[in-house]
Amino acid sequence: MSAGVFPVPEPDSGSDARFTIGLLADVLDVLARHGYPVADMTSGDHAHVLQGLYRLIYTSDSEGGGGR
Repeated sequence: MSAGVFPVPEPDSGSDARFTIGLLADVLDVLARHGYPVADMTSGDHAHVLQGLYRLIYTSDSEGGGGR
């Protein structure tokens, strides 16, 4: 198996202009279109998905998978 592209390096500034609420909304929309429950933005659902995205995008297994 070839090496994947994720995780990507976390920006030195600690902030990535691509990692936005819009990204979160797009991911939640795709999940809903595939039959997953619609996330309740007034609960902790959005935070769980955002943390999962962060771990996917920026955290390698060698870092312990902790992410933020």
